[in-house]
Amino acid sequence: MADAGLSIVERLAAARVIKAARDVAIEGERQLAELQGLELEERFTKELGGRRGVAFMIVDASDLGEGHVVIKLGEDVLWNTFKASKMNVVDTDSFVCSCVVHPTVDAYRSIVKRRAFIGDRCASALATLYGVKAETDAGK
Repeated sequence: MADAGLSIVERLAAARVIKAARDVAIEGERQLAELQGLELEERFTKELGGRRGVAFMIVDASDLGEGHVVIKLGEDVLWNTFKASKMNVVDTDSFVCSCVVHPTVDAYRSIVKRRAFIGDRCASALATLYGVKAETDAGK
C-alpha cells in the first residue's frame, strides 16, 4: 500500500489516524455490549426473581459479535439427563435450548450455527448454575 509521493513518516501518521479511529469504534462497541449486559442483568433479575449466577447466567458473546445469551436454571431432571448423555452436539443443544430465555431459541441456534463454541460456553454456564464449580474455583 505504497502511496506515491508520501514519505514513510506521512504514511505512518495516516495509518495511526486510521487505527485510532478504529480503536474508538471498537471501544464504543465494547461499551455498548457492557451496557446491554447490565440491562439484561437488571431485566432478568426482576423477571426470574433471582440474581445472576443463581437464577440465571449471561453468556457474553459480544467479543464474537454475537451479543448475549441468557440462560435460566432448569429442572433437575434436565441436568441429570444431560449428565447421563454422551454430551455430544445434539445433547448439548437440547440441554441449553431448554433454558434459553434471551434471545429466542431460533436466534440462539442461528448464533451457534455461526459460532459453534458459544453452545459450549452456554452449556458450561448452565452447568455452573446447577452447582458445578467453575474451573477457576475447582482447585481451591
